[in-house]
Amino acid sequence: MTEGVRIRYTRLNQVCRKALQQAVNKVQNWDKLASCFPEYSRLEPGAKNISTCQKQVVDFWMELSKREFEEIFSERDIENKLNDLDDLISDAKATHSTFKPGHDSMACIDKLSPKQLISGNIHDSRLKLLDQLDDRLSKVTDVNNTLEDELRQLQETLQLEVTQLDDMYDRCLGQETNSYDEVLEQGWRDMLLELREG
Repeated sequence: MTEGVRIRYTRLNQVCRKALQQAVNKVQNWDKLASCFPEYSRLEPGAKNISTCQKQVVDFWMELSKREFEEIFSERDIENKLNDLDDLISDAKATHSTFKPGHDSMACIDKLSPKQLISGNIHDSRLKLLDQLDDRLSKVTDVNNTLEDELRQLQETLQLEVTQLDDMYDRCLGQETNSYDEVLEQGWRDMLLELREG
């Protein structure tokens, strides 16, 4: 199989990074975060501490999400499957180009020997090529369907995580300052423990 242009895995990574960045942007809203600690955030040390905490949470979340993406891609062998799909499509396009009128690889009928004309060599070759293309198309369709299912599952997982994060964000930012301080402090401790154990 010929190696063609492999873009699908790169595009998938770009889509995942964009989705993650959009989710992270919600946590990076300083006004909403500062409104949870109105008194504390007005003080210079307080604002600095909140900003540092916000940055650490975002960095931790980004790193954890990237690791999860990599594990999912590795577990399902996404990179190799998408590269195989790219190669199959490149092969199919290259083969399909032989059917274009005037293509150099197509034999001219006036250059064939009587024996070739009688045996119908061209017809047999085309039928064989069509069978090969049908087989490749079937493989590409199967790979596409499998990838579509896996990408749909990945999208549902990402959507569920974003929804859970939105709920947590709304729930935490809607509480009183004191209770939120306790929640934030406990959450921060839990994340540090996970990071050290990971």
